[in-house]
Amino acid sequence: MSPDGFTTVRGRERGYRPEQVDRALRDLTASRDQALDRAAALTARTEELAAEAARLREAVSRLAPQDYASLGPRAQEILGAAEAEAADLRDRAESAARDLGEKAEAAAAALREAAREHAGRVRGEAEQWAGQAEAAARQIADDALAAARRKAAR
Repeated sequence: MSPDGFTTVRGRERGYRPEQVDRALRDLTASRDQALDRAAALTARTEELAAEAARLREAVSRLAPQDYASLGPRAQEILGAAEAEAADLRDRAESAARDLGEKAEAAAAALREAAREHAGRVRGEAEQWAGQAEAAARQIADDALAAARRKAAR
């Protein structure tokens, strides 16, 4: 058994079992593809939310301010307090939305980078396995050629 978990074979064939290498490569490729799909989905969702926030900000900016001049002094005082509370709440919500957007963008960037790194590792492992398989195939061919030459020399 190799350090990578592949069964080595001896005798006529030397090297790793191709079906194990192929299965491992398929699994790693599927994991990489899933990570890339997830990063793309998160990026798209972040863009959708940013567009929705911009649309809502634009809609709010077009609204005319309300005029409650006909209200009595106590009602105007209550209204003023409610407007101040609403403005504070809006500011906190906008800040939270910005923070959430920044975190989502950072998470998407980290996921994309992790997917790139994973893809690089998978590619490196696949190249290593391919090199080992090629070396094993060459050794088998060399052994067969040497055996044929020995047999022909007899």
